[in-house]
Amino acid sequence: RMAWQPDQTRLTQVGELLQACADPSQHDRHVQALQMLEAGKREMPDFGCYMLLVFCKMPEAPMELRQLAGLELKNTIRLQHHKMDPNVLTFVRQSIVDVLGDEARRSRMIAAQIITTLLSIVTLDAWPELIPGILAKLDAQGTGASQGALAALILLCEDHNNALCAQQHADTLGGLLSKLMAQMQSPDAEFRAGAIHCVKHFILRLPNALVVNLPAFLNGLLGLHKDASPEVRKEMCQSLCLLVEIKADFLADPQICQFVIEFLLWTTEHDSDYD
Repeated sequence: RMAWQPDQTRLTQVGELLQACADPSQHDRHVQALQMLEAGKREMPDFGCYMLLVFCKMPEAPMELRQLAGLELKNTIRLQHHKMDPNVLTFVRQSIVDVLGDEARRSRMIAAQIITTLLSIVTLDAWPELIPGILAKLDAQGTGASQGALAALILLCEDHNNALCAQQHADTLGGLLSKLMAQMQSPDAEFRAGAIHCVKHFILRLPNALVVNLPAFLNGLLGLHKDASPEVRKEMCQSLCLLVEIKADFLADPQICQFVIEFLLWTTEHDSDYD
């Protein structure tokens, strides 16, 4: 089947429609544009492709238009995916990971939301390049791309940890966990906290990929026991509580046991707002 191609006239119309939707100063035009946008979602099988083009492929478009297109794309996938041409979803899959490197943080967050929404529909089996693509961006330390990758991984670990724990994805999960362990050493507290937050979502399921990486995870926590960031300490505290609940035998190591006791006592004294 041929790859999807845009109709230039329709693309121009979509751009004008988004512009009217983003500008409430002309009330009647604004309301009419919103109604036309809703109709487009229902009646145009390739509506999502046009939203994707504006969001991903038109960096010269005003930022608010691009972000509006991104949100419309996410909602279209969530609500109308059963009516969408499979070519449209393929087109989205091929383009969306690149937007994790967008210069605007809000655009990166929208891209992460689109990815986790899409993964509920197409599954990891049909999107094997997703996790490697995100991890490649995570490696670009100190850039918007690495922040976008972290945002996507946080949502994927929250929303799709069950799928990631499936036996056929054991290698993918093992590679993901190894990368997250490395991020625990990041000089950026956002990445340290984010990495622990991601790993935390696999503790209750305790897949073999985490069992194998558990010593590295515990040693990583050990190295952060007096981290300056309250968010890092909060994630550590929640992770340790889950570990004690699900795999208390890790406390058999005297060094680990002493660390857990000292850390929990220290956080009880210094931090008062943990759930």
